[in-house]
Amino acid sequence: MDRIRQLARKWGTKIYKRSCRNSYAFNGKNIAELDRNKEPRRRTDSNLIHDIAHFVVADPERRTMPEFGLGDSPDADKIAKCPKGMTAHKAQIEEEHASVLGIYWERELGLDWYKTFQNHSWDWETPVGLNKEESIFNFNAKHKFAKRLQELRRRKII
Repeated sequence: MDRIRQLARKWGTKIYKRSCRNSYAFNGKNIAELDRNKEPRRRTDSNLIHDIAHFVVADPERRTMPEFGLGDSPDADKIAKCPKGMTAHKAQIEEEHASVLGIYWERELGLDWYKTFQNHSWDWETPVGLNKEESIFNFNAKHKFAKRLQELRRRKII
């Protein structure tokens, strides 16, 4: 958990021991450590890292908005209520960037990144002759995940 808190601080946000049960996972100031259940328990490392990634990829003017103005999930109803200038397409791209960045960080931290990769529904078939990790994190590949990695690299995030 300390490494995840350090990651949050490095990028300019914090994780606080508060619940998102009656609030947002990101309330415009900090990331909630506890989940929405009746009996608050710690959110998963993957959830916390994903929220840090959202903070990093969000436009700076939206970093003070609850849930970055995207709502609490990337479904069409929430995206339709996005802030001015935020199209459903742009919101989807941002969600993909947050997903890829979170998975990249999970890998760097030695966590089960592949479980998150699957949970986020990234389609993947490992090419013959490559192992799964080498093929997924191949910045020169033509697949969508690699395209988002390339964009994050161009933005000097990774």
